[in-house]
Amino acid sequence: MTGDEARERFSEAYDDELSAEERAAFDAALDADPALRAEYEDFRALLDGTHALAGGDDPDLHDDVALRRAFLEGT
Repeated sequence: MTGDEARERFSEAYDDELSAEERAAFDAALDADPALRAEYEDFRALLDGTHALAGGDDPDLHDDVALRRAFLEGT
């Protein structure tokens, strides 16, 4: 996996959505490039800080939007 490919997968890696094979390739890319690892660590810290400010887990906006849409369509 190239550095650019790894960057494209930062969100998936953070959310633990990579397959075992993808995760191994992602980790190998980070191990091979200290600057890339630092970028990912900064990315993680930013998201961790955002989640802490928001009070924890991200709200599930999909359900909220679906309920609002159903309400509006029903009126």
